[in-house]
Amino acid sequence: MLGEKDLIGFSIIEDYERQYDSHPSFFHVLGHMGYLNQSDTDYFLQRLINTIQSYGEKSANQD
Repeated sequence: MLGEKDLIGFSIIEDYERQYDSHPSFFHVLGHMGYLNQSDTDYFLQRLINTIQSYGEKSANQD
């Protein structure tokens, strides 16, 4: 039996569908690859904060 530490690479969850907002989805991939720099983060910070807050409001309204 192999544990995660014994595997090299990554796995794909085929039935998972990520929902993206109006920002380009490739930023998600670039972030995981380490290609986003501080100026990118600074530029998108307020949009990220607004998105997180809107999800929090949607979640609170569902309860």
